[in-house]
Amino acid sequence: MKRFLTVIGTLLMLTVMCMPAMGADKVIERSRKKAPDWIGENSSGFITIVVERPSLNEAMREAEVELARRIISAVALNITHSTSAEASDEWTDNTNRYLESFTSKTETAAAKLPFLKGVSLSKATDSYWEKREEKGTKRNYVVYSVRYPLSERELADMTAEFEKTDREKYRELQSLRAGLPDIDSSDRIQDALGRLTALEEYFFDAVRIKETKALAANYRELYKGLTLDGEFQKDARKLTCRVLLKGKPFKVTAMPKLSSNCASQLSATHSADSYSFSVTYSDEDCLANEENWIEVSLRLKDARLVKKFFFKVIREEED
Repeated sequence: MKRFLTVIGTLLMLTVMCMPAMGADKVIERSRKKAPDWIGENSSGFITIVVERPSLNEAMREAEVELARRIISAVALNITHSTSAEASDEWTDNTNRYLESFTSKTETAAAKLPFLKGVSLSKATDSYWEKREEKGTKRNYVVYSVRYPLSERELADMTAEFEKTDREKYRELQSLRAGLPDIDSSDRIQDALGRLTALEEYFFDAVRIKETKALAANYRELYKGLTLDGEFQKDARKLTCRVLLKGKPFKVTAMPKLSSNCASQLSATHSADSYSFSVTYSDEDCLANEENWIEVSLRLKDARLVKKFFFKVIREEED
């Protein structure tokens, strides 16, 4: 409870610090005859937002963003206050940087943080605006104030929801790290990279962002470990090829490019499990006393595998 009161108190201090100066310029229009008492007042259970913009519409849009930013800040403060008491000195030293990183991602985070769903100015208990004229320049601008309810219970629920989501995200990162040795297809590499990109955008702290980037680099590095292998079937004009990742079978669905110095009617067919493909050909125009080869070229995202396979000419015995 004490921790939640501290967070609310911090938010209220931020509200007072961010308020434009009242009464410094001439008020030429206002939403009601008298400014409400809650502007500039430290009231438990509420967030007061005061923004200044050239027009009312712009001020309302900015207030919506500022509301999300303020709630994210509240949750961040809640997390750092509860964690730093039991964490290492290293975490405590980085608390401010974590908080700054957390709150700086407001605009991108707003769509991804579940506890912000339903947060809207439409739920504000009161609002007030003034259109003012700046002394000297005669510039017109609007000061928009809004009072939004945020109880200690709601803040606790938001924090719990965020912590649950955050744990799930980190478990996903751990799962991707554990699954790295078992990767057996380009599709799985690309799926992992897509998920890691989303995680990097989500994480707010430098440590996990660094972990995510490093793991993504490890996944991309897998393409460099691919090799192409193959063997000709005896007494048949067929070459069976396999792609290997560090010696392990790797699924391939891409069609290879085939060429030869003499063979014709080149054709490739994938196996049902996609762990191999067969190349059939005709050696009618190949000579038994010359070097004959088929070149297989395969493009797999960031990797290009090329290999020449040499074969012997098969001739049917004449009667």
